[in-house]
Amino acid sequence: MDKRDEILKFLRENKSKSFTQREIQKEVFPNLNQDQVKHLLDQIILHQDDLMWVSSKKYNSGLMPVKYSGLIDEFLSKGGFTQIEFDLETERLKKKRTGI
Repeated sequence: MDKRDEILKFLRENKSKSFTQREIQKEVFPNLNQDQVKHLLDQIILHQDDLMWVSSKKYNSGLMPVKYSGLIDEFLSKGGFTQIEFDLETERLKKKRTGI
């Protein structure tokens, strides 16, 4: 499963609470550092900025609170980032085979 989908799944399972990258790192990705988790959150926002609720208030420490939004369910039911990456790889392989 794509790490971005793991974050969205975690937010869905904890709908009533917001989390910073520090908390997500601690709960979901103990082997990653906070900057890596923040990068994953930024990738989600770049893909679809309303996919999760992002607080407009960043803490002085640079922490960015995010929270579940109702758009997560449909996105994950369609395969999420895992499906997007699979489709992109399939297309890349097709182009490689056909020489395009």
